[in-house]
Amino acid sequence: MIHTGERPHACSHCEKTFIHKCELRDHMMIHTGERPFACPQCNKCFITKARLNVHIKTHSTESPYICHQCGKSFVCKGYLEQHMITHSLTHKSHKTFLCAQCGKSFSQKRYFNAHVRSHTIDGSYTCTHCEKSFSCKKNLQIHIKVHTGEKPFTCPQCDKSFAQQIQLRYHIRIHTGEKPFSCHLCDKSFIRKEILKYHMRLHTGERPFSCHLCDKSFRRKDKLKYHIRLHTGERPYSCHLCDKSFIQNEILKSHMRLHTGERPFSCHLCDKSFRSAKDLRVHVRYHLNDRPFSCDQCDKKFVFASMLREHLQIHSGERPYLCCVCGKSFQSHRKVQMHQKIHTGVRKHVCSVCNKAFLRGTDLKRHQKIHKEKS
Repeated sequence: MIHTGERPHACSHCEKTFIHKCELRDHMMIHTGERPFACPQCNKCFITKARLNVHIKTHSTESPYICHQCGKSFVCKGYLEQHMITHSLTHKSHKTFLCAQCGKSFSQKRYFNAHVRSHTIDGSYTCTHCEKSFSCKKNLQIHIKVHTGEKPFTCPQCDKSFAQQIQLRYHIRIHTGEKPFSCHLCDKSFIRKEILKYHMRLHTGERPFSCHLCDKSFRRKDKLKYHIRLHTGERPYSCHLCDKSFIQNEILKSHMRLHTGERPFSCHLCDKSFRSAKDLRVHVRYHLNDRPFSCDQCDKKFVFASMLREHLQIHSGERPYLCCVCGKSFQSHRKVQMHQKIHTGVRKHVCSVCNKAFLRGTDLKRHQKIHKEKS
């Protein structure tokens, strides 16, 4: 069968086929969630005995496979090969699989094959809810859960649920503190490989996704997609309780917590809680005085790269965001939005004590301190 290319054993859940029945049996466990091989030391479970044997080596101090570029050592050859890819992130010449249609290159054949299929989507797997098309049945099945809200994979520690098992595995690492993907240029480590890839671009300065409507470029494709919506005005995520709409689903989720009062993200260093994980990350960095982004023109440091970019416009004099009413220019999209409230006259932030209304939430908070001081 290897020579003929015949793969007679097909998965009933997705499109994958296999040469041997045992390969199909192992693959089916991905769909069923079954992991029959448990580690005797930490109870972590695996689909195959081979993967368990590799994992058991992590409990040992023996790491015979050494990276010749950075000296890092690994318990098995496969882990070393995966690690070597992180070095090739900064050396595109190491990527051997080149897409003939778009010129994108890949270090592993499986990722290259998946990418090639994205060019040949024939609409055979189409979502009945939104008419989005997919190249394979499995991706459609995952997408449909967005519409149904189905989240069958539940965290045993916090009861949070997920649509995919891989999402649950990443989430559990938050509880365990496991961050297996480390940057060889600094001391940071990450729970997911793709986050490491994005992080590496901070070191290399690579921003491969460019906006065709302005000169901005981004490290991540999804950030470009959201940015383009600022140009087009597209806001596909709408609140059903008020008339607001948003460019990202995550922003809508955070907004909905304004209505519900929910603040699920709590700081472990003080008693403050937040509507979004991003707000909590910002807050914690202020506690730790962690300001990793430095201006090379003055001595100022910032919590996020976006804050540094906005600050650099002070030095350059660049003000690319224009008010469509009066033509006044601003350094950021956030500032032009704030300014436009002057023209609309909308003052949504109302004091519960004296009913005075304000343009900004920060102005309301400052005002409320007056009442607290009087009382």
